[in-house]
Order: sequence, then C-alpha cells, then structure tokens
Amino acid sequence: MKRGPWLLSVRFNGSVATSIKQVYIYNDQGQTVYNNTNLNSSISKGGYSSQIDMGYIAVANYVVVVLFHSQYGEYARLYQFTFNTATYNTWFSAGQYEYIN
Repeated sequence: MKRGPWLLSVRFNGSVATSIKQVYIYNDQGQTVYNNTNLNSSISKGGYSSQIDMGYIAVANYVVVVLFHSQYGEYARLYQFTFNTATYNTWFSAGQYEYIN
C-alpha cells in the first residue's frame, strides 16, 4: 500500500494458517531496503498478516523474500513489485516470482 509520498506498507495473505518469520526487501540494485529477521506475524487461513510499515522508499522495482512457517514446515517465497505512482491508501498486488524451498 502506498501510504504517501515515498511511504510503503506491505502485508501477506495465505491459503493455509501460517506465520511470517523473516522478511527481506531488496531494490533493483540488490541493496537491502528492509529486513526483519525476528517476526512472528500470524496469518489465518485465507487471511492477511498485520501491516508492516516501511520508511522512505524510492520509485523502483523491488524483490521481497519471505520465510513462512506452518504445520507443513518452513518455506520461503520470492515476490516482486514496482513501487510507482499508485493511488494513496490503496493496496496493490505483488506477483509471486518463484518458490524457494
């Protein structure tokens, strides 16, 4: 969600009950723009995680790596999105790029 000029919030949804353990976000130059390795954000089946607020972020392409944990084990997913001129306070979708197991 674009909250304002250069401000971004992210959240994740799940098809199974799961929790988020770690989130890393990299810009298109490979620089880390956000990381949290100590998350324990729960997602109910079909629900969303709590919102993760980020600070200043530039208009660019980003890659998001997320480590999840569920009753089926731990797994990672890779997403990508473009932070652009989307309408403020509107959620937009990131595409899942690939599975990392």
